[in-house]
Amino acid sequence: MAYRFNWKIALVLVIALLVFVLSAVRCYQHYQYNQALNAHALSQQQTESYRLMNAWKLGQKLAYEQKALDLYTQVLSVADSDIKKLAYYNSANIRLKKALRLLDAQGYGAWDEVMPLLALAKDGYRNALSIDPNWLEAKYNMELVFRLAPDIKSSQRKGHQDEEEQEGLPQKGWPSIPGFPRGMP
Repeated sequence: MAYRFNWKIALVLVIALLVFVLSAVRCYQHYQYNQALNAHALSQQQTESYRLMNAWKLGQKLAYEQKALDLYTQVLSVADSDIKKLAYYNSANIRLKKALRLLDAQGYGAWDEVMPLLALAKDGYRNALSIDPNWLEAKYNMELVFRLAPDIKSSQRKGHQDEEEQEGLPQKGWPSIPGFPRGMP
């Protein structure tokens, strides 16, 4: 009985070997990236993922937060939505942490400095959630920002409804004090 060479099996084996080699290369790249993340030095590579990593490392240090925000701005020019999502989220986290530090240090006297930071953090979380609406960490952090500074939307009524409105009825809306009411006065 003569042995017959089966091309289909050989083709499947060659494709499987090629996929294995490509997977091994990708795993090695991920390993290098994770090693660079664990190292304290910044990476010299200029790819967007390494810029994102450098920005994250800089954002962990108080003195370099502005440099980290500048790097996140550079990263946002890339077309990859996963990297954009992380850049929006991390830059919003930096602004939220800075606002919380100001509130802890100076109290409500720093509210004029804190409000723009919270507004920028809201925008960052909104942008991240527009890319990935199911991202729970971004939703949670956005809820924290909204608890500190809720969006106040005035419900303006139009036309004849204003004329029919009775005087003395309370108007809808949030009070001007940030946060949620805690009970009776």
